Amino acid sequence: MADVSLHEAAQRVCDLMPRGPLEWVPTETCLGRILARSVTAPFSIPRCAQSLMDGYAVFSRETAGASPGRPVSLPVRGRPSAAGHPAGDRLTPGTCRRILTGAPLPEGADAVVPQEDVRLQGDRILLDGPARQGQWITVPGEEITAGEVILHAGDRLTPSRLSLALAAGFFTLPVVRKCRVAVLGTGDELREPGSPLEPASRYGDSRHLIAALVRQAGAEPIHLGSAPDDAACIAAALKGAEADLVITTGGAGRGDRDFLLQAWARLGLRPLFSEIGIRPGHGTACAATSSTLYFALPGGPLAAEIMFHELVLPALQTWHRSSEGHPERVTATLFAPVRNDGPALRAVTGTASFRETVLWFQPFGKDRPTRHFSRRRLKNAYALIPPLSGTLGEGQKVPIRFFLGHWPVVHKAP
Repeated sequence: MADVSLHEAAQRVCDLMPRGPLEWVPTETCLGRILARSVTAPFSIPRCAQSLMDGYAVFSRETAGASPGRPVSLPVRGRPSAAGHPAGDRLTPGTCRRILTGAPLPEGADAVVPQEDVRLQGDRILLDGPARQGQWITVPGEEITAGEVILHAGDRLTPSRLSLALAAGFFTLPVVRKCRVAVLGTGDELREPGSPLEPASRYGDSRHLIAALVRQAGAEPIHLGSAPDDAACIAAALKGAEADLVITTGGAGRGDRDFLLQAWARLGLRPLFSEIGIRPGHGTACAATSSTLYFALPGGPLAAEIMFHELVLPALQTWHRSSEGHPERVTATLFAPVRNDGPALRAVTGTASFRETVLWFQPFGKDRPTRHFSRRRLKNAYALIPPLSGTLGEGQKVPIRFFLGHWPVVHKAP
């Protein structure tokens, strides 16, 4: 099967990925979820005119002409207005009323004078300046009007958006069900953390890496454990997976011990593609049924993580109907040269950081794969270097993409 471009592979994946169904979930548990349906305000906020300050409710016309030389004196009458309590009787002309922040405005009053702008004289206040009609008052519907769309389908529910929904009285919200993602590691050499480790074995870090990325992307990982390098065993492990998306790590290459595609064949799965024009990640494959998408990612954690961001993450965003879209690449300046003489894209990991106002990208060298192990803690982004581009020197611009949960390092000026 001929190579497909990375762009074409991502497009095929998104075209085939189902859209997740709606479910109603308690609002307080919706943090990070994607809203499935727009919601409108059932009432206006605020529902009545309210004070924005601690002070005194007045008739603005009665304060006209007030000055330091000729202050206006008003008696304080009635019970103070407080938030959460009725406004009380109508304000009597020629008087004022004590009012607190958030309290409903007494009928007739059309301005609030902050307490720091008055002088107290017994049970009266003295105003050294006129009050402007409407000052320090919020009117009904000033923040939200009844029937207004307050949250849109596709919105990610952040803390501020959840507080908005709760303020409008929504104790449940319609969200997209989390995509269920089964993750299986393959390889005779894999062991579970905590078990004895022989010299030729290793712990299955790639599977746990992918499961963590799945959770970070807002989906629900289902751990299938690990399967040996055997087509029948791999097929058996995948057959019982009750998931919307299935990811395997390792075994998708063309080596003597790569059995993933044979396992797919046993399950009746035909690859949509099995080679992509990118390195690392060339052997990434994808297959689909009417309801489930299958990904075969490389066994190495570096390649697996990059291909997750390029292919799996867009699929998950399609399922969740997110309005955010796939994180865009941003332009950075190379801090050191990179080279690509090959016919495929070259993914280069490194560290992106701001120095003053410039975003720099420090690429990691083209070392042996084992060297990537010690650099996982430092990397926060990767660049895709075009095919046959030769050497890109220090100071040249390259597009980079940040790994999930990572941001540029900021270097403070000395």
